[in-house]
Amino acid sequence: MPPQASIFNQQLELIIVEKPSFLQLILFLIMLPLRKHLSLKYVHHLVSDKFRLTTSNPQFGQIDGEETGDRIFDISFGISTYPFWLK
Repeated sequence: MPPQASIFNQQLELIIVEKPSFLQLILFLIMLPLRKHLSLKYVHHLVSDKFRLTTSNPQFGQIDGEETGDRIFDISFGISTYPFWLK
């Protein structure tokens, strides 16, 4: 979770960690509880109201814990506001 994340912010936050070496992984794990992991050059933090993730090669996946096997993915994420009433 990004250090500045808020449930009141109408944005999605995506953190991408490029495949780290063993030493980079150790550094990442040390910096994570210190909330300094976003400053690493192989960690990317993106903020938007929608994201679209696609793969060009078949990748292994799971949906609700069920294996989908190797396939190409084209997935969209977005935010929506739904009205509701409290009594």
